[in-house]
Amino acid sequence: MKKYSPIFAICIFVVFLVLQSLLHIENKKILKYLDDYSSPLTLGHYHDYNGLSLLKNDLIQSQIFLSGEYHGTQLNNDVRLKLLTYLHQNSEQLIYLAEWPYSFTELVNIYLDTGNESIINHLFSFLEGTFLYSNEDYEFIKKVYDYNQAYTLENQIRFKGIDIEYDYIAFFYLSSLVSQHPHQEFGPIILRLTQYAKQQSKRSFSEEEIRFIDELYQDLQDNRDIYENKLGEDYFSYSFTLSNLYHGTQLYYEYYEKDQKKFFIQREKKKYRNFKALFNLNQFANYYGQFGSVHIHQQKYRDYEFSKDDYRLAHMINEYPPLKNKVTSIVITYEDSFVLDVTGKNEKGFSFKTNYNQKHFTTINKDHTAVMYKLNGNNSPFDKKRLILKNGDSVTTDYFQYVIHLRNSQATTLFQKNSELPSNINWSDIR
Repeated sequence: MKKYSPIFAICIFVVFLVLQSLLHIENKKILKYLDDYSSPLTLGHYHDYNGLSLLKNDLIQSQIFLSGEYHGTQLNNDVRLKLLTYLHQNSEQLIYLAEWPYSFTELVNIYLDTGNESIINHLFSFLEGTFLYSNEDYEFIKKVYDYNQAYTLENQIRFKGIDIEYDYIAFFYLSSLVSQHPHQEFGPIILRLTQYAKQQSKRSFSEEEIRFIDELYQDLQDNRDIYENKLGEDYFSYSFTLSNLYHGTQLYYEYYEKDQKKFFIQREKKKYRNFKALFNLNQFANYYGQFGSVHIHQQKYRDYEFSKDDYRLAHMINEYPPLKNKVTSIVITYEDSFVLDVTGKNEKGFSFKTNYNQKHFTTINKDHTAVMYKLNGNNSPFDKKRLILKNGDSVTTDYFQYVIHLRNSQATTLFQKNSELPSNINWSDIR
């Protein structure tokens, strides 16, 4: 057995103490920086914007703001509403970029225009089994409607969804578009569409309905000039939604159960293409969206949905020439919080841990429920090395530039339909 001299052991011990001392010094510098560049946020009163002045410099430089959440916890909606309205007040025009299908957001926009709550009351009943199926998300949309009433129509917040289409809500929206025009101008296939849209309780598609989507899409390809002439200004929304529905159902039903990794990667690319199509219609607006946190990293990063070689939505947008380096990402972290059990079996929800190293945020500002931290300030340690992230090849601020740390956020609650509102909707009459 090899023996080590006492001097060697002492040297090892001294090196250990020096390393520990250096780590302690570095940790103190990080905590000092975070304390200098932090601001508590008052949640529950979205018009109280104290704390968001940390964003001041990025308001000048950025056109796209993205915050990243873990779905299904209540305080997400308070953060989202506060950021949305603050950015709206600091923009000539702001569009809410949603991790929802385009058809859903366009129907929500009709609610925002009309105040007809039956629209969203009915839409939400089709979301069972998803994190969006919550009273808090429903109330978020209603609060945006209330907020909008102080502004003229052209200055109000509008929603634009960029996710894939794969459920019956797309039929509702397509039917609402063609209902403005005589069906005989399109042929019998449109009559079948309006009949499918009368379905009041179904969310997923049968094999027969998937075949019908293929026929509907092919009819558009074969008769594009007719649709363009007859639909006029509605043509873009019709073709955009139907194309998304056609490709979205193919993607969902081919890969979701068999190869979720491939599904997530292809879905991410489709979101990006959808974003570009919508951005090119309005390149002068500012955009804000709250997505799952995996989508808002601006560099490659390995996690349960993506490999280290896969591009995220924010990364692709930030590389898009008109928006090069014009994206600001805000990660939301959590402490002692819960997420929704979408099955409804566990009312309290589930406790969870994020995929971030958030030890620095749990040791300071303990008296506050929500605190924003600016990571890209002067002499930031987050500009110099990778902190917070558990893997990756770049410094922290190459991935995201802000953190909002939340404490004691309860799980969202399952949506309860308002029984006092009409139970059915005639989608042909809502526009």
